[in-house]
Amino acid sequence: MTKRICPDCNGEMEKGFVPDFSDGTAMVACWHPGVPENQTLMGLQVSRGAIKHDRNELKPITTYRCVACGSLRFYAS
Repeated sequence: MTKRICPDCNGEMEKGFVPDFSDGTAMVACWHPGVPENQTLMGLQVSRGAIKHDRNELKPITTYRCVACGSLRFYAS
């Protein structure tokens, strides 16, 4: 595996992820194109914080953290 170097301080980056705590479980956070829109049904918001999304558009986010300066870099595969 190729080592990633921090663009801020040239330190070594370690691979990780940001958990998304939802519905009583932890999942990997994902990236989705576009601007978030509230999910509605007949003009009423479905539930607090619910947004429209297309599961086929989701890209899991891999996060790298610099061990020297703590900088985080997010990448969607």
